[in-house]
This record gives sequence, structure tokens and C-alpha cells, in this order.
Amino acid sequence: MDKLQLLFTTTHWPASWPIRASTWSAWSHVALVDGNQVIEPVMGHGVRRVPVCSAIRRASCHALVSLPARH
Repeated sequence: MDKLQLLFTTTHWPASWPIRASTWSAWSHVALVDGNQVIEPVMGHGVRRVPVCSAIRRASCHALVSLPARH
């Protein structure tokens, strides 16, 4: 793995605003990109895998960030 990809998102859902306000962030959610899927936490349900396109479609705003990763 040469890089690590993260998908930052925000939504219009009621829980999004308090998360952004308490973390002083434009984003309320972050997911780890694994190929064409993301691994993301879901409040009250644990962790799940969903297609990247589904995660982006749910978001009102998103940013895909690539970070260098060491072997």
C-alpha cells in the first residue's frame, strides 16, 4: 500500500451538526477507503462496509484525501 485514502463527509442528518460543532470541523464523518468500498462507523450499529459511491451519495459534501503510507 503506497497510500491511505480517507473519505470525509457531512450530511444534513440531525446528528451531523453537533458532531461538527463539538469537533470544530467541517466534517462529521470519516471512512477508510478499501478499493471500491469504505469501512465506516455507524452510530449505534458498529462498523460496516459499503460501496464508495453509496457513501458519497449519502453525503451533502465530501472530500477524498490520499495520504502517504509506509510499507
